[in-house]
Amino acid sequence: MGLLLAACGPIEIGIETPGASGDNVPTAAPTRTAAAPTAEPQPTPTPGDSVLPAPLYFIAQSDGQVWRVERNGKSVTQMTRERSPIIEFDVSPMEDALAYVTENTLVRTGAEGGNRAVLAIGPALTGAEGEAITSEIHAPRWSPDGQSIAYGLHGANLIPANGGDPQILQPSDPIPQTRQLARFYTPYAWSPDGARLLLSVRFWQEGLAYAVKNLADGSLREMANCCEPAWSRDGQHLYFSGESPEGYNEPGLWRVRADTGESETLIVGRIETSRDVTVVKSPYQFEDGRLGYLMAVLSPNPDGVYLWPFEFRLYRAQADGVSEQAVLRQDATTAWETLWAEDGRGLVVRAINPGPEGPAGDLFWLAADGSPAFTLPMTGANLRWGG
Repeated sequence: MGLLLAACGPIEIGIETPGASGDNVPTAAPTRTAAAPTAEPQPTPTPGDSVLPAPLYFIAQSDGQVWRVERNGKSVTQMTRERSPIIEFDVSPMEDALAYVTENTLVRTGAEGGNRAVLAIGPALTGAEGEAITSEIHAPRWSPDGQSIAYGLHGANLIPANGGDPQILQPSDPIPQTRQLARFYTPYAWSPDGARLLLSVRFWQEGLAYAVKNLADGSLREMANCCEPAWSRDGQHLYFSGESPEGYNEPGLWRVRADTGESETLIVGRIETSRDVTVVKSPYQFEDGRLGYLMAVLSPNPDGVYLWPFEFRLYRAQADGVSEQAVLRQDATTAWETLWAEDGRGLVVRAINPGPEGPAGDLFWLAADGSPAFTLPMTGANLRWGG
């Protein structure tokens, strides 16, 4: 449906149909038709109903701006109106203020999109080799206390949320003149207590790893595991999951000590005696220590190809990842991006649409209690919870 938006100030609208779907992302294997979560007919929520555990923020696929879906799962509010698309953003854990990147500029706004302030400006981009991982501002990440924002520019930086001089936490290496090893650092996720910052580490010219930066002593601990890490609740461990049977990302689930990098395999993804592989995505630690995750067991076709997209189911197990393993939902979902509720009551899934529009499709709320999937009214990326 078409929408006419006012020129200034946040607006709230009700949308009854999902937005168009699709990101043009290439796949490495043939596709097949994959079912999205089964969304049964849903009553239209009233303003007082709560479908979601908190307001959901995202970059809308339709216009590249930050929007918010309210708790009722139907009403949406446009939060930014920049002249160029928002590349990445984050939401303050204190007051729902925004930090986002547009036109290679780091911007902070208030809770409802007002009080816009420029915090950092990156250099003019020329299209030279290596700019994407050196000179572009990336990955704004609010600290847990809401006082600072980490971001990537020539390395991992930290700047006061109210503005000021940035501090470089971990500089990237210079672009090498020959094909040799060089590391480029970008913030990924704060530990719950704000004492450590997990960094993504990209190599020249390919490869990905992660490293833990200890802010107290400045030490850096690189991790050999990949990918999609998530902090444990006490900030002492990281959970790494492998959702692909091929490439750099080995399938399975691991728990890694943040201080030493010592790795423990929780779910074995591949065994020598079988061609089946177990892929895991979106690990999450519940308050009682148990683990939730999406998991699928894949078998290759006669040509030896694991057909994408993969169909995951939602599981919960004890802290070791396998004891008392139970399916929380019987419906299968394809998952491009996910976001767990902070209290573990469910997660938002950006499903994969294998149709001609591209792979990334609609947003669904999947409750951990197994209730019917709820289709959200718009689709987008960079999912974040508000307060």
